[in-house]
Amino acid sequence: MRRLVMLAALATGPGLLACDRSTEDCGGHCGAGTVCEADKCVVAPGPEPEAEPEPEEPSDKKRRRRRRKDGGDPATGGGLPDRDANVPRYRADRLEEIGEGSERISDRRIRQELAEIEPAFNRCLARASEVSDATLSGTVSFQIGIEPTGKVWGVNATLPSSWGVPGLKACFRNAVYEHRFPSWDGPATGVDYHFTVD
Repeated sequence: MRRLVMLAALATGPGLLACDRSTEDCGGHCGAGTVCEADKCVVAPGPEPEAEPEPEEPSDKKRRRRRRKDGGDPATGGGLPDRDANVPRYRADRLEEIGEGSERISDRRIRQELAEIEPAFNRCLARASEVSDATLSGTVSFQIGIEPTGKVWGVNATLPSSWGVPGLKACFRNAVYEHRFPSWDGPATGVDYHFTVD
């Protein structure tokens, strides 16, 4: 009889336990965290994980396009640029490397090239009038340095002090700096240029 008791004790240890086939609950032998299945005590399945919530659609506030700090809309090109740090200043005392060529770009060709930039100047003025009530009347002057490759190496711009439109000078300087002049075989040149707004 002692032997049978020992076997019963082994049968009640952890793992699967043999159950009394005559009862539905394995004779009450299944403990906490177990269930009776096919006459055996087995570990009860854990709770099903909850479904993760669907990500929320962005609200109208989040969907709105951000406006630039300078007041311009990046998609429509409104406002004025407030940065021209990438545009070098013109310096009359810049040392020039003297090459073999002696060719110079003609004044007439320079005037033709500057005339091509005037639509960009007009866009700057139009955008300035949209963001300011200042009366835009007076003379704008430039000093422009041009490499023999046609690349602008420096731009200075002087605007009437009464204008006071933030970003307008940067707009003018960027317009000149982005223009590519024709190349020539000779030294770099400096150009003084101005236009008047009525």
